[in-house]
Amino acid sequence: MDHPTLAIIVALRFTDWYPDVARARARRAAGRPGPDPPSLSGMFVPLAGLLVPIGIAVLIFDDVWWPGAALIVVGILLTKALRQSG
Repeated sequence: MDHPTLAIIVALRFTDWYPDVARARARRAAGRPGPDPPSLSGMFVPLAGLLVPIGIAVLIFDDVWWPGAALIVVGILLTKALRQSG
């Protein structure tokens, strides 16, 4: 995956995540009840989850196996850690 594609994916995820943060902060600033703002880890869980299919693609299309295996392991561990912290 090249860098422009990664930047677009992160931008799309941020665009989906941030409005909920802004609404929750605005409610809190106005003294109205409402849900807490979503955690920052909530934004990164789907991105970390993308490492697994990317790793699988690397395993399929690359001659070297270890980068794909590393992406899969890191994706699983990072997703688990972010879900526990969020």
